[in-house]
Amino acid sequence: MQQHFKNTTGITQKDFQLIRRAQEAVRRLKAGDSAAAVAFDLGYTDQPHMIKSIKKIMGSLPSNLDAVHKI
Repeated sequence: MQQHFKNTTGITQKDFQLIRRAQEAVRRLKAGDSAAAVAFDLGYTDQPHMIKSIKKIMGSLPSNLDAVHKI
């Protein structure tokens, strides 16, 4: 199943989950939720880890994103 997912989407299921988590984090940050609460609720180690992950996945800091990226 994992191989089929990768062949179909071009990414692994884990990468897909990381992208979705980053999207949810950005959505919640844009909605005004505190960074600490978002990081905790979504299972990031801490706020810097969340910010670094979002920047890596989306290519920008959450504060620089105009809209939540969609897959």
